[in-house]
Parts: sequence; C-alpha cells; structure tokens
Amino acid sequence: MRREPAPPPGVNVAMVKARKEPVMRDEKGRKVETPVEARAGFLDRPVLVVLCVSLALGVIVLGALWFGFFAPSA
Repeated sequence: MRREPAPPPGVNVAMVKARKEPVMRDEKGRKVETPVEARAGFLDRPVLVVLCVSLALGVIVLGALWFGFFAPSA
C-alpha cells in the first residue's frame, strides 16, 4: 500500500486534494460546471491580442486628442 507524503506545514490538505479533481465533469453526456467555473474567463492568445490592441488604440486616440487641444499654437 502506497502512502502519500505528509504535506508541508501550513498547507491545507483539503485544498490540495480539491485541485486534483477535474474542472468539468460529465453527467449524462453533458458537461457540468459549478457557478464559479462557469463565470471564470479564459486568457488565451486571442483574448490577450484584443486586449493589447484595444489598449494601444485607446492610448493613440487619447494622445492625439491631447496634442490636438494642448499643442502650442504655431
């Protein structure tokens, strides 16, 4: 019989074991998630690209407006 090693001090054993469970589970052929899992977003490459591009465009537009209103008159 194989025993698991004792966890280091300050580690919650219940949380460690809970993380080993699958995120989604199958019930009658459907994926079932908890409400927290269903609300959780994902950050893969397309989401980060949209975030960075929109942030850069926002900075460019605000910069153009700033220089348009506060540029020294020539």
